[in-house]
Amino acid sequence: MDCSLTDDVVADYAQQYAPSISLKQAAEIADVSILTIYDWSSRGELDAFKSRRGRRVRLVRDEFVRYLFESN
Repeated sequence: MDCSLTDDVVADYAQQYAPSISLKQAAEIADVSILTIYDWSSRGELDAFKSRRGRRVRLVRDEFVRYLFESN
């Protein structure tokens, strides 16, 4: 993944994914396994942009993308 975040990159993800994404979609975006996403979540790394709807956990897409680029 290129380490520079541009408006074009964010717009590309915006075309492919809804503003609120599932953990499975987060794994696709990050190109990691769903187990890695669960690990990040359990360690609190996703708390800033995580929300619960019943038993389901959703992430704010744009904030998750920024997190990926900032952590590289």
